[in-house]
Amino acid sequence: MQSILRDFEVSHLATSNVFPQEKAFLRLIDLAKAKGVHHHIWKEGDGLSNGEFCLRVLHPRTGAKIDDLNNASLVLRLQMGSRSFLLPGDIRSDVEEELVLSDLPLRADVLKLAHHGSALSNSPAFIYAVDPRLSILSAAGTQKGLPGSATIARLEKLGIPLLRTDKHGLIEVWSDGKEMGWKTFQGERNGY
Repeated sequence: MQSILRDFEVSHLATSNVFPQEKAFLRLIDLAKAKGVHHHIWKEGDGLSNGEFCLRVLHPRTGAKIDDLNNASLVLRLQMGSRSFLLPGDIRSDVEEELVLSDLPLRADVLKLAHHGSALSNSPAFIYAVDPRLSILSAAGTQKGLPGSATIARLEKLGIPLLRTDKHGLIEVWSDGKEMGWKTFQGERNGY
């Protein structure tokens, strides 16, 4: 995240209300302040909207007790016209279960897999609730146990296409609110 703040023009930084006292996080906040980046603390229900575009925070829920910093991740649902994207951060299956049992909208055309495809996330119930047409895995390929083989097998069994940054490089997904498409750094393309 620090390299993003250093190398790109960023106007706002949004985090959950759980602040780890880790040095890397504190350096990130200090860098944001030094660069004049506005820091927002988001919780369930917060977000942005503008016409057909709506970004909504589904988690952390107000008053939620968080024992694991991964579960402090913002879970974001982006709606653009009739198309939707779910970005669950690094949440684990216990938070996924809470979301499945809630009345929050989880259904999305594109699912960015939770916690780099970890086997401790991406539970069957969560994937069924999201029912994505495309899944994206952000992983370096060098992290031990990530992605989890059970997660990959689950997606294959369900016939959900998977794009992986460790295999395909940069992945770009776009939508005009009706049509969607994607391309990879390697030049692969698709639209629907």
